[in-house]
Amino acid sequence: MRQVRLILTFIFFLFLVSSSSAQQTSATLVPNLIRNSGTPMGNNPALGFTHIPAWGTWGDPLQGQAYGVNPSDFQVTVVILIEGLGWYAKPYCDYSLTHAYTVPLDSNGHWSASITTGGVDQTAIKIAAYLIPKTYTPPCSYASGGLPSEVDANSVAHVLADRQNPNVRELSFSNRVWWVKANSVKLGPGPNFFSDSTENVWVDSQGYLHLRITYRNGAWYCPEIISKGTLGFGTNYFVLGAPVDGLDPNVVFGLFTYSDTDAADSNREIDIEFSKFGNGSDTNNAQYTVQPYTLSQNFHRFQMPTGVPQSTHILQWQPSVTFFKSVRGTDLNAPIGQWTYDGTSFPPGDQNIRMNLWLLNGQPPTNGQEVEVIVQAYGFAPYIVPQWLILAPPVVFGGNPSFGRVGLNAPAPEGGVTISLVSSNPMVARVPSTVEIPAGQSWAWFTVRTLPPTQVTIVTITARTDGSSRLSTLTVKP
Repeated sequence: MRQVRLILTFIFFLFLVSSSSAQQTSATLVPNLIRNSGTPMGNNPALGFTHIPAWGTWGDPLQGQAYGVNPSDFQVTVVILIEGLGWYAKPYCDYSLTHAYTVPLDSNGHWSASITTGGVDQTAIKIAAYLIPKTYTPPCSYASGGLPSEVDANSVAHVLADRQNPNVRELSFSNRVWWVKANSVKLGPGPNFFSDSTENVWVDSQGYLHLRITYRNGAWYCPEIISKGTLGFGTNYFVLGAPVDGLDPNVVFGLFTYSDTDAADSNREIDIEFSKFGNGSDTNNAQYTVQPYTLSQNFHRFQMPTGVPQSTHILQWQPSVTFFKSVRGTDLNAPIGQWTYDGTSFPPGDQNIRMNLWLLNGQPPTNGQEVEVIVQAYGFAPYIVPQWLILAPPVVFGGNPSFGRVGLNAPAPEGGVTISLVSSNPMVARVPSTVEIPAGQSWAWFTVRTLPPTQVTIVTITARTDGSSRLSTLTVKP
């Protein structure tokens, strides 16, 4: 069934690729966000930002207000995210990097915190604050992979805001908007210098994405693009337009999901990577990984054949399975490798899709040459399944109809969704074989026609797509 589902979604993806065009777009200004964690009513604790310093500014304090608590009993702790470096407590941690300093509330619940105390703090793209009791001492966040879960568990309210660089470079590729990672210091992975220069990242006149590691002014620069918005369960397709078997041993080409905020689920990182990871004699040059990679059962290495000019790489992420497949060209019947992860799938969250080309441990290519890869297309087919099925009325006299309503877990994609319907006793209750849910819609009606039974009969109606179903019962009286 998985292969059938994969073929159907792949056909849909190829249609999108053939009809799409890609072009660059100018950067979009993202305004500062003022947010509350809840409605400040009565005794309900809530926390809000009243002033967020503009991206790139130094010395302008973050300001906020707490509601619904006695200010003398509570305090605030703040963390900021610098993309590629991690989360840092502000204004400081103690010298041992054990505990984070906190911010007091005034008698009206107002508070103010410095969030630019060193490094490139002014480039933080996410800011979070937690309202915590004075009796609690928060741990230090220093280059942390996600938001501080212990602090969250001990807080009575929290607030999170995005703060994008107004000059961030954005580009359009495969009908999606992506932003390009860059900073003035080395970032992870690597660490490396990541550049948003058109020498490192560009989309050509055919709509193909080019990622290139370059050497200029005495330094190596790497590219990474990050999708705007999140994508949950579904099937991801990456069509590569050049061979990737001959990458230098120090070069890594990654196609992956990643969350900046949740380290508990290994940042929801699932990877397709092409690299020998520093071992030039390794006959395998590619791998599938469900993080953490330190567990041997969490990755599968394989060999990309020499000189394959075009290849497609598939990451299918669903509640019950994480499945990978690589094929020559776009032919699902020309496999290069595949692997099914035996563990439990991560739950979806705020992860996005990323593509990068980087240097292992920040070391230059062993051959001293610049490196380029080409991605012809990216596609995503969401995981769409029936989420509920209602019959109204649930009890009828034979000969009278009941009306079914089946709903999906998300709006149907382009082309719509076909739901199969089955009755456990079609001699008493008949349903159409299928019901169509149009694109953009999340539910549809169908009619259950009944015949008088000889006795009270309970009939099960099933709505099904590949891999998932929902049931409801109809009682039919004579």
